Amino acid sequence: MAPESSTPELAAVVLTKNVAQHIVPCIETLRFADRIVVSDSYSTDGTVELARGRCGGDAEAVRQLRGAAERDVGGGGRQMGVLRGCG
Repeated sequence: MAPESSTPELAAVVLTKNVAQHIVPCIETLRFADRIVVSDSYSTDGTVELARGRCGGDAEAVRQLRGAAERDVGGGGRQMGVLRGCG
């Protein structure tokens, strides 16, 4: 059994859709977190590219959740995903 860390980790999760003008300041205010995860829903305004730029280009930290809409996870048009984050 691995020893417990004395300091808990904090992950910040940001759900986005077409918020290019806000995503960079949002990520910058979350830099205190150990990990930042951006989950995007079909943005067409450059949100994903800007977020990836702030996460060092880590494709696993920022991802568009394509395909979830077709499955309609949970009903009501909601989408779900679990991603690694930058940080």
